[in-house]
Amino acid sequence: MRVATTDASLVQDTLQGDPKAFERLIERHEGTLLATAAHLMGDAEAGRDLAQDALISAYQNLRTLRDPSRFGAWLFGILRNKCRRQMRKGRRAPVSAEVVEAPHTDPDVVERRALLDALDRLPLDQKDILSARYLHELSYDEIAALMDSTPGSIRVRCLKARRALRRILTEEEAMDDDE
Repeated sequence: MRVATTDASLVQDTLQGDPKAFERLIERHEGTLLATAAHLMGDAEAGRDLAQDALISAYQNLRTLRDPSRFGAWLFGILRNKCRRQMRKGRRAPVSAEVVEAPHTDPDVVERRALLDALDRLPLDQKDILSARYLHELSYDEIAALMDSTPGSIRVRCLKARRALRRILTEEEAMDDDE
């Protein structure tokens, strides 16, 4: 018996009835999926629920996946749609005050929090593109397929989103210097 090492081979093994193969897919993508869902929803618990829903949907609809090598991008698309539907219902919770106000002296933690806060201030479409590109490390081609667009258009949108993010970070830095 071969040991599946790629998403494509794990998808094929799952479709052939190997339950352990889907467990390996979950292990491979769970961390990024949970982090993205929690960030998009502003609430770790709601994010965890939506990530779980996305995994269930992925398992139930695995036969519809046309390109098994793109499982990660496909899973992210499922999660993204679930988060958007939930946000349209008005159920996006604010980030917990204890998380925001927890004192940290580690510069990496402080910098990451500032980046995530700035990302949160972007419009949803810009946040989606930057999350797909940098949190999920998807290629422009993969993002284009997910968002029913062209790679060139996605590159431009990503550039604009990075510029908007940079503006927010620069404004925050200027405000911190004034204090």
